[in-house]
Amino acid sequence: MTTNNQINTLMTATPTANASSLWDGNKNLSANNHLAGYATTSTAAGTTTLVVGSAWQQFFTGSTTQIVVMPVTSTLVLGQSFYIVNNSTGNVTVNSSGGNAIQVMGASTTLLITCISTSGTTAASWSIEYVGASSGGTVSNGTINDLAYYAATGTTVSPLATANSGYLVTSAGGVPSISSTGPAITLPSVTFNSTSGIIGTTTNDSAAAGSVGEYVTSGASFVTGNMTTSNTPQNLTSISLTAGDWDVWSSAVLVLNIATTTAWTGGISTTSATAPSGGLTSAWYWIFAGVNGASYDGKCYTRLSLSTTTTVYLVGTSTWTTTAPTFYCQLNARRAR
Repeated sequence: MTTNNQINTLMTATPTANASSLWDGNKNLSANNHLAGYATTSTAAGTTTLVVGSAWQQFFTGSTTQIVVMPVTSTLVLGQSFYIVNNSTGNVTVNSSGGNAIQVMGASTTLLITCISTSGTTAASWSIEYVGASSGGTVSNGTINDLAYYAATGTTVSPLATANSGYLVTSAGGVPSISSTGPAITLPSVTFNSTSGIIGTTTNDSAAAGSVGEYVTSGASFVTGNMTTSNTPQNLTSISLTAGDWDVWSSAVLVLNIATTTAWTGGISTTSATAPSGGLTSAWYWIFAGVNGASYDGKCYTRLSLSTTTTVYLVGTSTWTTTAPTFYCQLNARRAR
């Protein structure tokens, strides 16, 4: 016969092997591990209905969809939970006992679902913690064109135009964002709403080479020189632009000194020491008639769409006698795309 003293000896709030556990003074129960029940289901476009006695862990495998119906909450206790893992390639839809959708689970996602009300049959009776693949969606290292973001509804956004191994898609406030330390990522298109757009820099930094907004200049201050040969085009300054769509503009000032200058023209050219092909009436060009002893300012702008790295010149021509005029100039470009 087992005595009360022997029973008390076998029961303790400090867990030991082969002893029965007791709650401590704070109603805490100690153990090295909790062995939760486990069940697995192969998806077959069918319905799996859980009850109060169903295993805590519910794993789904296969290649199609499945519906999971949660237990009637009046049969549960507050805080009772289930852990659902979708290892199938199809969506697993989790519904309340009343048929209301609680969560659509994308492939390779998990759901911790907890009863928070024992009187309702809708999704409001449940609290969920839904985790996408690798904390928000990942790119498969072995598959090209396979970037998947598992949104709140389990919707997959895919594919992209290039291989994107190494990218992570996360979500903040329901808005997906992409971060990477890998190669450039290419999206088919991006659509903005009426209030959002590409976020610009909020400090005095510069866009990286090859990025939209890249800025190239011939110098922080004006380049200075003298005209060399009268009535002959010469390079005043130049910049090198890589392939892309560029906005290019220039400023130049000619000081006529004491000589008589009868013409002062110039513009942006892609050929060294050659007048711009756009002609005197184009946006590439400026033209002034000279007045002895005066200074003249010329500005011009053009768009250059380049297929390869190209040297762009600011070319000027002055017709003068006796003393060469002095010029001050600057050539700038901004990558439009």
